[in-house]
Amino acid sequence: MQKRATRPWDFAAAFDLLGVTFDLCSVPRGVLKIMNKESRIDKICSMLADIEQTRSINPAKASEIQGLLNFAVRFYMGRGLKHLVSAFMPFTEGHKAAHADELVALCAYARTMLQSQRPRES
Repeated sequence: MQKRATRPWDFAAAFDLLGVTFDLCSVPRGVLKIMNKESRIDKICSMLADIEQTRSINPAKASEIQGLLNFAVRFYMGRGLKHLVSAFMPFTEGHKAAHADELVALCAYARTMLQSQRPRES
């Protein structure tokens, strides 16, 4: 996705900052595109797939996923997927012994939602 400058004085058309990609290609038309860095989404989805496969989660892993989702959702997508962050909260506190099928469904849903997000344009 990221286009590199071809000469030292050229600017890149897209760049990454704090896990977010800023695409400047459409700026001349007044549009700035912002999206989560691909590797960020890939990392979260990989972690979710691992949980789906093992059909279990511990509080430390739930907290890690919640933190990654929280940053990705707040910084990039606004509040549209805030419910994903909330859905992992009981697992971080160790209060909920999840039914494996529910956990697998939550992880699959989260992966689908993250992978289907389109860049924000402003």
